[in-house]
Amino acid sequence: MEHPLRFLLLEDSPTDAQLIADVLAGDGLRVTLERVEDRPGFEAALRDPGFDLILSDYSLPSFDGLTALALARERCPDLPFILVSGTLGEETAVESLRAGASDYVLKQRLSRLGPVVRRALKEAEEHRQRQAAEAALRETQSLYQSLVEQLPQCVFCKNQDGQFTFINGRFSEQTGLSPDQILGRTDFDLFESGLAAKYRQDDLRVMESGQVWTGVEHHRFPGIVGERIVEVIKWPLQASHGQTIGVQGMFWDVTEREHAAEALRASEHRLNQAERLAHLGSWTSELTSARDPSRQRLVWSDETYRIFGHEPGSIEVTHERFLEHVHPQDRAQLRAAVEEALQTRRSYRVEHRVVRPDGTERLVLEQAEVVCDPTTGEPTRLMGTVQDITEPRKAEEHLRNLARAVEQCPVSILITDREGKIEFVNPKFTRVTGYTAEEVLGRNPSLLKSGDMPAESYRRLWETVLAGDEWRGEFHNRRKDGTLFWEIASISPVRGPDGAITHLIAVKEDVTEKRLTEAKLLRAQRVESIGSLASGIAHDLNNILTPILMCAPLLEAEESPEVRQELAQTIESSAERAVAIVKQLLGFARGKEGQRASVQIRHLIREMAKITRETFPKNIQIEEACGRNLWPVRADATQIHQVLLNLCVNARDAMPAGGRLVLRADNVVLDDHFATMHPQAAAGPHVRLLIEDTGVGIPESIQEHIFESFFTTKGEHEGTGLGLTTVQGIVRDHGGFISFTSREGQGTTFEIHLPAAPDAQGGPEASPPPAAIPHGRGELVLVVDDELDIRHANRRVLERHGYQVLVAKDGVEALAQFSAHQNKVRAIVTDVMMPQMDGLTLCRVLCRLRPETPVIVSSGGLFGKHGSEALRGLERLGIRHILHKPHNADLLLRTLAELLRAPGADASGTPGTR
Repeated sequence: MEHPLRFLLLEDSPTDAQLIADVLAGDGLRVTLERVEDRPGFEAALRDPGFDLILSDYSLPSFDGLTALALARERCPDLPFILVSGTLGEETAVESLRAGASDYVLKQRLSRLGPVVRRALKEAEEHRQRQAAEAALRETQSLYQSLVEQLPQCVFCKNQDGQFTFINGRFSEQTGLSPDQILGRTDFDLFESGLAAKYRQDDLRVMESGQVWTGVEHHRFPGIVGERIVEVIKWPLQASHGQTIGVQGMFWDVTEREHAAEALRASEHRLNQAERLAHLGSWTSELTSARDPSRQRLVWSDETYRIFGHEPGSIEVTHERFLEHVHPQDRAQLRAAVEEALQTRRSYRVEHRVVRPDGTERLVLEQAEVVCDPTTGEPTRLMGTVQDITEPRKAEEHLRNLARAVEQCPVSILITDREGKIEFVNPKFTRVTGYTAEEVLGRNPSLLKSGDMPAESYRRLWETVLAGDEWRGEFHNRRKDGTLFWEIASISPVRGPDGAITHLIAVKEDVTEKRLTEAKLLRAQRVESIGSLASGIAHDLNNILTPILMCAPLLEAEESPEVRQELAQTIESSAERAVAIVKQLLGFARGKEGQRASVQIRHLIREMAKITRETFPKNIQIEEACGRNLWPVRADATQIHQVLLNLCVNARDAMPAGGRLVLRADNVVLDDHFATMHPQAAAGPHVRLLIEDTGVGIPESIQEHIFESFFTTKGEHEGTGLGLTTVQGIVRDHGGFISFTSREGQGTTFEIHLPAAPDAQGGPEASPPPAAIPHGRGELVLVVDDELDIRHANRRVLERHGYQVLVAKDGVEALAQFSAHQNKVRAIVTDVMMPQMDGLTLCRVLCRLRPETPVIVSSGGLFGKHGSEALRGLERLGIRHILHKPHNADLLLRTLAELLRAPGADASGTPGTR
């Protein structure tokens, strides 16, 4: 110890104090002991900042060592504290060390005091040095970051595709463009094509060669008038593993410098040189021979010593010793950079690894510039900086990996602030939605709304995420080009350091193709279900056609008005029954999936009971039993209809010799206990559907497989094995679950639970009775149809009810009739599928000739691909009144009267709009 140490001694025994002083002196420690005996004296001494260490007895009058330790840690937290006592137990010793004591010594073993004091003093000194080093490192890093922004040079980074990923403030000032106008764009977006091509070629050369490139270029900046001369330096941008991931560099405007005197240029150069060296580990190398780097004399700054793992000034710095610290695999690269710099008189910039004396490796960024003799032009000095970039590079690599993961993620990622303002979207989002990032940043995701989802769904979403929970669900959204698409989404809140929600992150997957595939599967499965009813449908239609065929000739020969009326009524009722069956089957076959609304299950069960009674064998008894005041469910009616049909068809096949099929529905409330026992269930109100049959039952050996895809017990060509799989998928998609019980020879019961909405409206139970059929007032109606019988039938019906009628067999003849009677025709009834000119073309022409003329379309062919296209064309023309054949005379007459009596019709009966 070169200077006396000052110790504060808390000891009430003068004898013990003298003994401690003797022991320290005997151990070679030059110590001045200042003794205090009580708490007031100790607290007063703590105000003196000049002590190097505190020694304290444990047992004192009205005072103890632990209390003294607490006071010392509060007022002098970095001052070493050692307990010296004869009564210190093991538990107390451990407690004192936990409370911050450096060590403890028993008075019975004072021989330990000297080594313990030396170790405590050494640890305190190392702690002070670490704190100073960390503070200096933080200051250096902060100053370096500030330096990049304050540099007069324009600093930039580009990725491998040539897109700008970083610019400093000077870059924006120099180019006259804001960061938003530059980041993410390429040179081809900012400069004329010739310059952009040259810049891109330079970038590729740097990335391919891995070498630094410098040059002087002529720029025409978009926001600056005139040409500017800039000096540019570019070097490869590499990941920590050495892979080139882009190019980085800087440039600065030297227009005035090139036009100024040499003295100004030299001054500018020295200024840039000084700025690059500020607040970084620096070094200089005086060159005794420009061609022999080994004879360089090196001078390191203190920070450079620390980066290389040495205390400042602790070693003699030579070129050989410096190379010993460079990783063996990086030495050749460094030598080559230095030699090229000396030959070309250019600066160099190299990243390389350093191996410290303790064996640890650090990554450093070294850059240097050659200083030449202004007279001879020969290199005289290398001046450079070195910076430890190990931790920043790890952080950068981690961030780059995260960024690459987000950028390359196969699902859309969207981040908003707490209010829903978009702050980030990944490339997948832009590809799915058609919007660029610039178009959506700062806007609300509601710009994607299609209008097909209820406001209640969005309200529940916001309630969930703002409560701190994750929300999962589906969106039916609209792309920028207007096309609709489906997404499944997970939206989670992001909390800040204080626990408050600051952002929302949404991960979304486009499932449009999946839903389209599922829709095709459901339609195919519906067709399969309808096909399974074919024999029953044929049987019913045969029964319907038989009385028609039998009554038609009798009607011709019969003279009695009463009998003729009875025969006509039989024919009419049979035809209406056939129409009802065909409409029901067509409606089911072409039903639209995805349209969810409040549905009353009672209506679906009644409809299913009706179709099964008409198509199933007569030896199967169909029953329905619905509870009173059934709750509505939010569902796709077509899909629930398909569930019921699949289960009913399976029940029919299970009763080849006949039996009983019962469809039931009632309200149930599932409690938490039930939900715990059934993993797929959720507590709350449900509507329960039961489909019971008295068939052969399901063998126990196959019951666990019946919901598996393509599993079937039917023969070849009798089923796909997708029926129950489809049923289960639809039920689960509606938030419900399905189960069954079955015993061989006694039948099967399928039980379905669907979440209910007791407060929702499920639609009216019944419609009011129809009003009397209105008659015409002599209006002239043009009827267009290629079927002679239909033209004649429509003519007789309309004339009998007070209308005048013109007929035409196709669109060409209809236009001739219309042109001849244009001022008299008050309405047009037309077919769609006709020769020569079809109904859609006719309607287009009529809209040009006389757009106020009302049109009724009566067609039986608006199904399938071509029919659907025609239907959309009619809707675009504004034609709303479309009657699907076959329909009765009542519907035609009521529709015609509605059009001619509509508000806004003129005195002759012509409505102002269609």
